[in-house]
Amino acid sequence: MKHFTHSICCFTAALALAAPVFAVDGVTLINQATVQGAGGFPYIISQSGSYRLSGNLVAASTSAISITAPNVTLDLNGFTISCTGCTAAQQPGIGGSQPGTEILNGTVTGFNNSDCIDTGTNARLDHVTMSQCEAGVAAASGAGDLTVLNSTISGTLGNGVYGAHVSVVNTMIGGYNNDGILAATATVSNSTIVGGFGTQGIVISASGVVSGNTITGGNTGIYVEAGAAATITNNSISGVILGVQTAGSAVVGSNAFAGNTNDFGTTTLAVSQHNNVCSNHNGC
Repeated sequence: MKHFTHSICCFTAALALAAPVFAVDGVTLINQATVQGAGGFPYIISQSGSYRLSGNLVAASTSAISITAPNVTLDLNGFTISCTGCTAAQQPGIGGSQPGTEILNGTVTGFNNSDCIDTGTNARLDHVTMSQCEAGVAAASGAGDLTVLNSTISGTLGNGVYGAHVSVVNTMIGGYNNDGILAATATVSNSTIVGGFGTQGIVISASGVVSGNTITGGNTGIYVEAGAAATITNNSISGVILGVQTAGSAVVGSNAFAGNTNDFGTTTLAVSQHNNVCSNHNGC
C-alpha cells in the first residue's frame, strides 16, 4: 500500500510539473522549469494565444522556442533567451513560420550560427534586443511582412533585418557583417544604422521609403538595386564610402551628407536630387 501511495504521489507531481502554468490573466507562463517539465528545448507553442516568460531561458545547442501556431503573442517580460554551446548550425532562438506572431519586451542572444528570431507573415517585434546571432530577425526566410519597432540589433554575423516587406521604426541596428536591412520593400524611419567595413546600411530590391534616419559607417549607406525605386528624404548619412548608390531610380531630398568619400554613386541617371546638404560636389 505504501508503494502504491508513493507511486500516485510521484505521478501527480510529474503531472503538475509538466502542466502549463497560467498567470492570473490567463496567459501561459514559460520558464526554465516549465520547459524542462514539458520535455525540454525547444519549447513548442502549438496553440494560438498569449504567452509570457516568468524567467530567463537558457537553451543548449538548440532552439529555445518553436512557434507552430498562428496568432501567438510572446511577451519576454524583460527576460533573456540565450544559448550555451551554440557554435555550430542549429535552429533560431525563437523560430516559426506561422502568420501573426508578436514578440515583445526582452532579449534574444547567443544563437551564433542561426537567427535570433525567425517569423512568418504579419509579424511584429516591439522593444526586443537581439545580438550575437546569424541575423537579428528574418521573416520566413526572406518572405512575408515584418514590423520591427523600438528595438536593438547588434553583433550579427549576417543581416540585421531580413524580409520581403519590412517596416523598421525607432530601431538601432549596428555591428552587422552584411546588411543592416535587406528587403524587397522597405519602410525605414527614425532609426540608427551603424555599419562596419564592407557593409551596406539599407538594401532595397523593389521599393522603399527611407526617412528621418541616421546612417553611418560601412561601404554604402543606402543601395537601391536595379529595377527598384525609392524615396530617400531627411536622413543623416555620414562616414561611408558611398552615401546613396542606385542602380534603379530614387528621389533623394533634404538629406544631410557628411564625411563620405562620395555622397552619391549611381550606375543610372534616374536620380532626382534636391535640397541636400552635401560633403562633396559629385552631383549632389
